[in-house]
Amino acid sequence: MTKDELEMMKRTNTPSHKMNMQFIIKNALTSKPPLTFSEFVTALQDRGINILFNQASTGYVSGISYDYKGMTFTGSKLGNDFKWTTIKNRIDYEQERDRALIHETNTRTKSLSAKAGATSEQMRASEQGKNLQQAYSEYAKLGKRSKQIDQFVKAEPKRSNESALKGIEGFSLATLLDGNSHGSLIHANHQTGIDPESVLGLKRKKKRRKRLGR
Repeated sequence: MTKDELEMMKRTNTPSHKMNMQFIIKNALTSKPPLTFSEFVTALQDRGINILFNQASTGYVSGISYDYKGMTFTGSKLGNDFKWTTIKNRIDYEQERDRALIHETNTRTKSLSAKAGATSEQMRASEQGKNLQQAYSEYAKLGKRSKQIDQFVKAEPKRSNESALKGIEGFSLATLLDGNSHGSLIHANHQTGIDPESVLGLKRKKKRRKRLGR
């Protein structure tokens, strides 16, 4: 056992996949010795282990791998008892007789691995799609809020100006003479430091001059 496997088993209080595979294979080999090659393959498949043989074009098998719950281990990684050189001596195996069955077993295992890989890819794509959809939704919410903020910012100066025009008296002379019309606020009563009576007196003088043609 590796350090990671031991730590995982301590955390979960369950045997690792590697230990499960070792137990299943040993149990199959001792259940009815000697198993034929076909019986050996079937016994492992029934227990969830698919086998892949390293088979040359001549039919010669130089190695074996075991796939269990998405994890693949070579015979040497499981231990000497699980190498092909050991297995073939514990079952009824003949190279020429079992050549076609080995090829069929390899084809089946590769097909199952491809389907498992496609399913995993679909699950990842589905998860990515959900994440992307969620991101779009959040982006749309942000966009909506941004639009609302823009509308508020555009309307705010108008509200501020209206508030100022209604509630603030006493523009400075510089403000009054800036060339813009300020409506009824251009009135002496709204100007700090200006005597309303003096302004009215100037207006009367202007009217008198008009009448006298001055």
